[in-house]
Amino acid sequence: MMIPAKLEINIDEKAVQEFIKQELQKQVNQQLLLVDINRLSELTSMSTVYLNNEILRDPRVRVHERKKNR
Repeated sequence: MMIPAKLEINIDEKAVQEFIKQELQKQVNQQLLLVDINRLSELTSMSTVYLNNEILRDPRVRVHERKKNR
């Protein structure tokens, strides 16, 4: 004869929510910080030519542009 086991789990919902928010924020920051023009084109559904001409040439954007070291 088996004795039924009693299992009790207490979950701190606020801690779980905070953890999920932090992990999502990390993922969002990584996605936004490391984007090349091709990935940006995919994310925005805009052509690379349009992005190059209209967005990336803006001086406010150029300040944040980083180029690969070759």
